[in-house]
Amino acid sequence: MKSYNEKNGGILSFLKNNRIIVSLLILCLIGGLAIYSFQSALDRNSKSGAGVSQSEEIGGSDVSVSQNIPVTDSRDNAADQEKDNSDDSNNKSVTVMPAEGDIIKDYSGDTLVYSETLNQYLAHKAVDISAPAGSAAAAVESGTVILSGKDDRYGMTVVISHGDGMETSYSCLGECTVSVGDVVTKGDKVGTVGEDALFESADGPHLHFEVRKDGAAINPHEIWNW
Repeated sequence: MKSYNEKNGGILSFLKNNRIIVSLLILCLIGGLAIYSFQSALDRNSKSGAGVSQSEEIGGSDVSVSQNIPVTDSRDNAADQEKDNSDDSNNKSVTVMPAEGDIIKDYSGDTLVYSETLNQYLAHKAVDISAPAGSAAAAVESGTVILSGKDDRYGMTVVISHGDGMETSYSCLGECTVSVGDVVTKGDKVGTVGEDALFESADGPHLHFEVRKDGAAINPHEIWNW
């Protein structure tokens, strides 16, 4: 017990006699703690800054990727649309003859013309086009086939409905190459030219072409320039 008290008394005596040294040690300790705390704060800020930098880099990467995505220029779309419209317009403006050849008997309306086959005068409400037997007969407009078969007067016949009450008829055919319900495009082959039509057998191989609007015959030249 005496030894413990003497030891403590010696320490207190040392502290009293060396106050300056003790004070300096305490100051050093506090300074060290302050420096440690400051350094720790710097380390935390540094890690936080690295996280922000990484986030910014990712964000920059996203921007870079988005810049690589193809951008559709509205002017390109407009140009493409104009081209498509131009193609459609050109297709509509192209005149298609129902057969390649010369007109041997034109549309007469109510005027009577002589029929060599029937040996009489009658109205000819069609256009007859001379063409080699077996050559193609073509649709003058797009539409849907509503008749394909034999007519008692004009032989093998194809009738196409084009909508809005308009129909075109292709007669004196050697054969029909389309069926009822087929959808055809302007210029498509619908049959071949023949020469066996009962009412026009004396006229040789030709296509007998008619146009009807709401059931009434009309002059094809009012629609097509040929």
